[in-house]
Amino acid sequence: MLDPITGAGFDAPPPEVAYMGVTNLTAQIHAFMTRTANNPPDEDDPAKYREFLLHRAALADLAHLEELDNEEAHTYAVKASQDFIRYDRQHPEFVNGPIGPGSPEWDPSARPYVRQEWATPF
Repeated sequence: MLDPITGAGFDAPPPEVAYMGVTNLTAQIHAFMTRTANNPPDEDDPAKYREFLLHRAALADLAHLEELDNEEAHTYAVKASQDFIRYDRQHPEFVNGPIGPGSPEWDPSARPYVRQEWATPF
């Protein structure tokens, strides 16, 4: 059975593996928001914009995993992961993981795709 929250059934690392090095989620979110508020992503720089989308999707995924009963966090995590995979489908040259964004693997959920890309070195 496929479970986008635990990652079960997907060929992507589960959250505990993908986000192994992430500590203090609140500090991570604060740093991301501060960095992007002071230096908003520029869509004219595809690599930098992709990095912004990846960070946003990963932090949204982590935030929902911290608060599984929060429907708003779930909705935002789904939206952010869909935005990210849509961008990668338009810019496949930036994909790092072994399974591309066009694979049917991600049709049930793009959240495991985010974890794959987060866990794969840039």
